[in-house]
Amino acid sequence: MAGRVGLRRSDVVEAACAVADELGFDAVTMSEVARRLGVKAQTIHAHMGSLDDLRRAVQLQGATMLRDQLHQRLLGLTGGEALVALVTTVDEFDLEHPGLSLVSSAPIPGEDQDLELILEDIHTMPRRFMAGRGLRDGDVTHYSRLVWVLLYGFLRMRRFGSFRSPPSTSTTLRRGIEAIIRDLEARAGQET
Repeated sequence: MAGRVGLRRSDVVEAACAVADELGFDAVTMSEVARRLGVKAQTIHAHMGSLDDLRRAVQLQGATMLRDQLHQRLLGLTGGEALVALVTTVDEFDLEHPGLSLVSSAPIPGEDQDLELILEDIHTMPRRFMAGRGLRDGDVTHYSRLVWVLLYGFLRMRRFGSFRSPPSTSTTLRRGIEAIIRDLEARAGQET
């Protein structure tokens, strides 16, 4: 197998992301990415160093893509409208990038400050939309956690085929976030 002339690290990461989306994150290996690119595994090692480095690069790419989509879609939105858009955007990202979606929620072993900053930006978004609504800090933390529990629990259940009957799963997810928003607004009204 001849190596590709001009192969860049970004080409390796792009191929690894495609493997993750098509075959699952666990399928991201040096040999699978090499096969996809038509090169030897040693070529992938030259660009990435180790399997952990390759997987961390995939996770960083997925988290960056999700963060950028969230920032674009949530621009100018506040409160409940922003929370609905956040949940909808993550849901759509999961459908489009099933291999990248769930690995974008928590770091894999190893130090990566860039990844940590991106994940922190993503995971603090719900808190930002609850600011100035008359909630105590503890309540903001609880509601922020509830948004992520609803979202990632839902995505995992869908991934494992738990929703087999109509109606639309996206409708279920939207109703879940709307219930959280109603409760949040009722609590905010009590504390002012």
